[in-house]
Parts: sequence; structure tokens; C-alpha cells
Amino acid sequence: MDKFLTWALCISVVLAMFGMAEASRRRGRVQTVAAATTTTSAASTTTTTVGGPPIRRRYVDPDAVGGTYNGLTEATAYQTLSAAETAEQGDITAATGSNERVEFVCFSSGVTHDTTIADFAGWTTSGANYVSVTAATDDRYKGATYSGAKYVFAVTNTYGIRSDIDFFRMDGIQIKAETSGGNAYAIYANIVATANYHRYSNMLFWCSDCTGTARAYGIRNAEPNLNADIYNNVFSDFVSGTDADFLGIITDGNEINIWNNTFYNNFYGVLENGSGTYNLTNNASFGNAEVGSADFSGTYNSITYCATDDSYGGTGNFQITQTASNYAALVTDAPGGDFSITDASSALQNMGTDSVTPTDVTGSPRISPHDIGAFELQ
Repeated sequence: MDKFLTWALCISVVLAMFGMAEASRRRGRVQTVAAATTTTSAASTTTTTVGGPPIRRRYVDPDAVGGTYNGLTEATAYQTLSAAETAEQGDITAATGSNERVEFVCFSSGVTHDTTIADFAGWTTSGANYVSVTAATDDRYKGATYSGAKYVFAVTNTYGIRSDIDFFRMDGIQIKAETSGGNAYAIYANIVATANYHRYSNMLFWCSDCTGTARAYGIRNAEPNLNADIYNNVFSDFVSGTDADFLGIITDGNEINIWNNTFYNNFYGVLENGSGTYNLTNNASFGNAEVGSADFSGTYNSITYCATDDSYGGTGNFQITQTASNYAALVTDAPGGDFSITDASSALQNMGTDSVTPTDVTGSPRISPHDIGAFELQ
């Protein structure tokens, strides 16, 4: 009888521990930060990446409760990205500052959206000492349809995230824009110095309610000296009738590389608005409003291996022959927001060139030759 009770007690303890771990995982309390090289828990706020400076990691949860909002753990997360940015800003360079990287990890323990404008200013950064905003593993976009149960940065009639900072990155975040007469910029990218680099990757930019005659952009690169890479993103539904001020990306900049993105149902996919070097590779753009120049409007240094409704010359480009009634031959469900490649018969499959990103928007490996768009058929 004693042995039986002992074994029963052990089994109960194991099951209880498993249940606690599973509940913790589902709440997002223990997550792998995909943009870093280490696995962290709520107790770990500063780690070191191989060959890089220490990371100051701070958490953001719009549903955080408890009264202590310092970002040190997931349980004491800042309630907005704006509050986190304001509290943590400073000089993080090795030469004159704290010699760190700062990483804001965003998640949602409920369904509350982050709606406060986040203006990244007052930082001193460098190539090694940069600021990043990333979604926690369970809150990453991952290329499926939009999910309001994950972290969402919501923009209504204003700009959402303004990055007046030289070295800045965002990864895995869902940004939802709405406009009904006011301008809505999901990201307004700016810089301070000529030495700079921005990166926007694996994100969803979605205009859930674009109406009126204002402006709505997924990314607005506003600085002529900006250098940026933009890849593995989806830009959809930035359109309001025949208004040409609704689009996925409008770009000034010094050197802007845009590759493996999917653009759907915007007025323009990309609008060039500067005199720098602009390169487009492996992008899929279709279902946009302005016939004839809606996919990539302006002058570009290179457009290669892109699939579009329009006809572009150049290496690897081809015109999509499907129309709205049969986009399912290309992607799973464009009107429903699922832009994964349908199957091996899709015209996007194996038609790209091998780009510099080894994974697609879902985190799955790219397979040579790479597919066109944000997704790689596995």
C-alpha cells in the first residue's frame, strides 16, 4: 500500500509539473525570442550573443496587469511599446554609452492591441549597438492569416511607429492600419546620421479599414540617406478606391533592398520617391488597383525575379496571368489573407533567385531555387 501511494504521489507531481509548463507555454510566459541567438525565460533580461554586445531585453504586453511595469520580466512587462521606448532610450554605443543592444520583445497575454504611437528618438546607436523590436515566438506573424489573439500594433489615422534612429530593426510583428480621413503610416522610417541601417522582416502590414481620401502606407522611408533591407513581409489592402496615396511601400533612401515580399490589393505595391539605389528581387505583387503601373511605380536600379500583374523586362521577371477569380492557383486564399503558395503547380514556386535570407516568413528554410514572395513551399 505504501509503495502504491508513493508511486501515485510521484505521478501526480509529474503531471502537475507538466500541466504548469504547458499552461505557461500557452500564456507565452516562456518563449524563445526568435530574433536572438539564445532561449530566454521571464527571469532572463540580459544575455550575450556570440560575438556581440550584451542584450538589454525588455518585454511589452498590452494586457499586463499588476502595477509594476518595468519590462524586466514578462510578468512586469511594459503595457505599450511607447512606454518601453521612452523608459529605455539613451546612448547604447560602445564608444560613449552602455555598449549594449536593446531588444523589445512584444507579446499579448490577452487580446488588447497596442495603440499608442511609438516614437523612437533620443537614442545613440551603432552597427553593433542597435535597437530591435521583435515578436515573441508564440506571437510572431508566421505568415498565416492575421490573428488578433497575438501581439498587434494598431494604427488609426496617424503614424504608428516612427523610427528616428540610425540603427533599427523590426521582426515578426503584425501591424494593422485603419484610416477614415486621417493619414495612417504603419512605419515612418527616419534617421539622424548618414551612417545607418534599418531592417524590416517577417511582418504583416494590413490596412483593415482604408476609406476616405487621406494616405495610408505600410512603410514610409522618408529620409534620402536611409539604408534598409525589407524582406519576407506581406503588404495587403492599402487601397481606397482610386486614391493613389494608399500603398505598401513608398521609399526615398540611399540604398533600399526589397526582396521576397508579397503585395496584394494595394493601390501601388511599391512607389519609388527618391534618387537612391532601389533593388527589387523575388517579390510577388498582384491584385493591385492601378492597372499598368500599380506593382512597382517609379525608377529602380533593378527589378529581377518578380511576379507581377504588370509586364516588366529584366532577368527572371514574369507577368501573372491569373485574375482575381483564380488567384487560388498562385496562393492559398488571397482574399482571406493566406498568401502561402498553393502547391507545386503555382507559378511562384522555384521561380526566384537564391536571396540572402535562408528562411521564409514562417521560419521554414528556403529551398534552392527560392520561391517568389514571402513564402517558400515546403
